[in-house]
Amino acid sequence: MSVIGVFTKGRATGHPSVMSVLRYVPRARVPWQPSRFGRENLAADDMAQLWGTGRYRTGPGNYNSGYSTKKTHTLEDSTVSIIPKHELEKFMPDISLGSKALVTPVSLMSARNGHRVTHDLIHSYDPYIGRLQKPAVVDHDNITVEDPNRVGLNAATLDCRSRIYRWLRRGPFFQEDNYFRRSTKLQRNGPVPVSVHEVPLMQRIIRLARRGQLKAACEEYRRVTSVPPVDVYRALTAACVPGAKLADAIAIFEDGNSRLFYVARDGEVLHNMLRCAIRAKHRVRVMWVYNVMVGRHYENVVVRAEVDVIWRYRIASLALEYLLDSNAGEEARTVYDYLVENKLVDCDLHVRLGHVMQQALKEGKTVHVQQDALDGMALSQNVVVVAPQVAVAVYARYLETMQEGAAWTDARGLPLTDPAKTGADTNGAAAVAWLKAAFPDIDPAAVLRLARFRRNSKDLMAKDRPAYVQRAAQWVELLSSAHQTREEAPLTYLRKSRPSMANPNVRVAWLPERQRAHALLASDEGFKFAYGGPHTRFVEETFAYAENTLQSRYLAQQPVHTEVAPSRSESAKAAASPTAGISGRPSSASGSAGLDDTHF
Repeated sequence: MSVIGVFTKGRATGHPSVMSVLRYVPRARVPWQPSRFGRENLAADDMAQLWGTGRYRTGPGNYNSGYSTKKTHTLEDSTVSIIPKHELEKFMPDISLGSKALVTPVSLMSARNGHRVTHDLIHSYDPYIGRLQKPAVVDHDNITVEDPNRVGLNAATLDCRSRIYRWLRRGPFFQEDNYFRRSTKLQRNGPVPVSVHEVPLMQRIIRLARRGQLKAACEEYRRVTSVPPVDVYRALTAACVPGAKLADAIAIFEDGNSRLFYVARDGEVLHNMLRCAIRAKHRVRVMWVYNVMVGRHYENVVVRAEVDVIWRYRIASLALEYLLDSNAGEEARTVYDYLVENKLVDCDLHVRLGHVMQQALKEGKTVHVQQDALDGMALSQNVVVVAPQVAVAVYARYLETMQEGAAWTDARGLPLTDPAKTGADTNGAAAVAWLKAAFPDIDPAAVLRLARFRRNSKDLMAKDRPAYVQRAAQWVELLSSAHQTREEAPLTYLRKSRPSMANPNVRVAWLPERQRAHALLASDEGFKFAYGGPHTRFVEETFAYAENTLQSRYLAQQPVHTEVAPSRSESAKAAASPTAGISGRPSSASGSAGLDDTHF
């Protein structure tokens, strides 16, 4: 018996709106016993009878519904002959609805709760709800009361409970979403053919968007009933760029990407979204666009919706420029690594070379490509010319940071040599070699080329040389992890400490070799860089009662302080010696013999 009690024993205990449906639904059967009366086991005539009676007085199986085709009907002992339709039509013209009137146009689906079939039997576009031998397909040209395809949600069959539950559990846009996914035919090469009567609508959307009337274009877009071509998404997202309407661009992209077979997953659309994110100064969304562009195995391989190489380069380089200008080193390094992995770092050179070859072919010349063709181009040569100034700027910045932390100069790793010693401050090739040696983990020449144009327009190298040099030096330093390690300085005193619980003048040191037991970060523990001067003492803090005893639980825990020497060897000796006696006080046998409580 249920926990609820005896009073619910015979009556329905569900939500009333569900119960009003389930009143006419048979109970769930024993699951392991296959029924001979499941819908796939029934003969066609039995199925027709079952399907007709399953609608509680309104179906064609009921003689009184007006849809019955039986000639006679027997009630107890009297047989009633039912007037055939052609006899009735002499006195009563047939004004019953044709099959076309039962079908709503797609543009009104949302207004009718996602239904296109306005019929007493619910037609769901979900393939499982009406499944018989194969996934259910609603045939919109053949909507009749008899429902010959058996795709309606019928409440008389044995398995109808699960189908009804699935229908009741549906989410928003369940009908529209399944309808779009299953009614549009996708071509193998990608684009979906637009139905003829919608071509002017698409042209109107594109025209409005190109004029900059985004709101009007989106209102027209809402009237679309088939899958729009990708030009619609290109125009709509381009219209979002001037006003930095990032949310609108994302909504337009998501609508065409997730709901409509990745139609909007296109290089130009993503590029427009990236420009929106940069205009809106939204670093997180810049990375999001980059990640969408990279895609997953599903988009790139299964659906074959990968972004074209040239657009991948344009998106990644634009994102990299924005991230470097906004000092986002980690993210910029991720994007740069992507460019390196996919061999896109020199893509600008290849594109330029392609333009040159195209021009030569137009003029009727013969084209030969040598190995050193890329290095001989103006883009590469200009970088070599400017490289000495960048090297000098990098070294000047390095010296500046060295003087700031003059005390730790000797402790720094990977020191930079003066470019003047190798002639790198005058000779271009030597400067490129010096930069490569100083930043071995990146390709400085590619970064110098990328830093040249600000937002794809202003040529800094030609118009504003000092700004270009500073920008290039900053970018090279941000991208290189070798530079980060060069910047780090080991501290000569103990790294981190926090004031003791017992005495704020004594600081408890963070000893890495002792503190491995717990996984909290140092910042979570409250350890800070602090050195007040020679009067501050660093100690290691232990407690006398480590075990879970009455003493440790109920007595005040007095910390036992062991002073920590600044050199590692002494601290290791102190750690090896016993720090606390049984009484909880430092034993006189330990290294800190002359210390007692008065010192703390």
